[in-house]
Amino acid sequence: MKVALLIGGLGRGGTEAQLMRLAKGLHARGLVVEVWCYAGASNLDAELEALGIRVRTGEGGSQVAKIRLIRGWMREFQPDVMHGFMKRASSLAVLAGFASRTGARSRELGDGSATRREAGSLELGDRGHCSVSSGESIPTSQLQSPNSSREARRRPAVIGSDLSTATYAPWRPSLWPSLVLFGFAKVVVTQTELNRKSLERLAPWLRGKVKVIRNGLDLTRFCPASRGNGPVSPGEDRSLELGARGAVGPASRGGDGSLDIEDRGVEGPALPEGAGNLLSRTARPNSELLSTNFSREARPFRFAVVGSVYRVKNPVGLVKAVALLRERGVEGFRVDWYGRFGLGSEAESGSTDYHEALKLIREHGLEEVVVFHGETSDIPDRLGKADGLIHPSLQEGFPNAVVEAMACGLPLVVSRVSDLPLVVETAENGEVVDQEDPASIAEGMRRLMEKGEEERKAMGARSRKLAEEWFGVERFVGEYVALYQDLVNR
Repeated sequence: MKVALLIGGLGRGGTEAQLMRLAKGLHARGLVVEVWCYAGASNLDAELEALGIRVRTGEGGSQVAKIRLIRGWMREFQPDVMHGFMKRASSLAVLAGFASRTGARSRELGDGSATRREAGSLELGDRGHCSVSSGESIPTSQLQSPNSSREARRRPAVIGSDLSTATYAPWRPSLWPSLVLFGFAKVVVTQTELNRKSLERLAPWLRGKVKVIRNGLDLTRFCPASRGNGPVSPGEDRSLELGARGAVGPASRGGDGSLDIEDRGVEGPALPEGAGNLLSRTARPNSELLSTNFSREARPFRFAVVGSVYRVKNPVGLVKAVALLRERGVEGFRVDWYGRFGLGSEAESGSTDYHEALKLIREHGLEEVVVFHGETSDIPDRLGKADGLIHPSLQEGFPNAVVEAMACGLPLVVSRVSDLPLVVETAENGEVVDQEDPASIAEGMRRLMEKGEEERKAMGARSRKLAEEWFGVERFVGEYVALYQDLVNR
């Protein structure tokens, strides 16, 4: 079976990571996989190419130019399945499928009959032409398999995926053309039950066509065994370093152990009645719980945050929650944020919300409490040194950061978006908060910190168990293989 995966580019985002995991998994199972990136090459392309997975790139300016290039690729590669990732790539896959038919290929998995041409890598340009390794330029209309004229003609089965209704308000014009185009796909894949219901409610023509396949994760890389247990030295890196580009914390730490939180019974001011009303069944307002401080005998309770620092990830709301806790006398904790300081061109200089969060940190004197470390490649180690994950996002598909933290055996504080409440309800592994209310976020953090060590360990064990059941990469790849096989056999 031949599978074509279409995406803008192989960046550091969650969807891109899932595509790469899927491509590797399909290739390992004997399927022939190619990836086409319509926005051009990236430094991650070589990771797939080193495994024998061809990555093709093109930078056609207009939508029509992109479709023409994709059609040329389809004629040359002749896939059985065309799988688009995210809204634009999925729409392009549908439109290219309208106009192009490919030769029939063997439908038997891993039989080796559908091999790639050995003419060298193909780079698609922006003028309807492409170049192969020999440097010869030919029109994409001529890119056909030598035997294609003798084969039956048919369209590949097109799959659309990763259209999150949380990202697009129903009144936004850009949403509706995509919903219409997704209706022409054979199947629409989403990561969550919440988004499936939302898609089918907004677009009744998608009912019965939407399938939930949860993300996959390498559970051997992300595991509780990576948790550190060494003490933190008293003077170790607790300050926020202010540099020319804003506040950047160091990217490395010594090993930490888990903190046995002790209720010292110190009275302190409580949040206003009704403030911080958590939305989970266990997280209800209780001002008495807000009067306890935490011992610093061992080290601070460490919350990890993983994700780029921009509005959707809610850095400002989180800093306000931390400030609120400190105003109420709650100490003995810190927040370590790992991720780029913004998206795209703002990754280095920092997003507007990043700089607003820094301003709040300085105003409230939180330099030793909230640290933005920047992007790091060893997230398992960072999670291994944390006591809990906080993920206060305003919207999500399904965040890889939460799955990674669960696999590492961490309890959670998460917002009421996507299927995150379902995860907490199923595993009983954390607190659900109102992402729009800093007081609610503060109370969720407080509730997790005030739990005993054994209770938090049990929550972490349930996190790991659910990660194994719902998010294993073998399950993830296997479900896609079964879906592809079903579509090809129809």
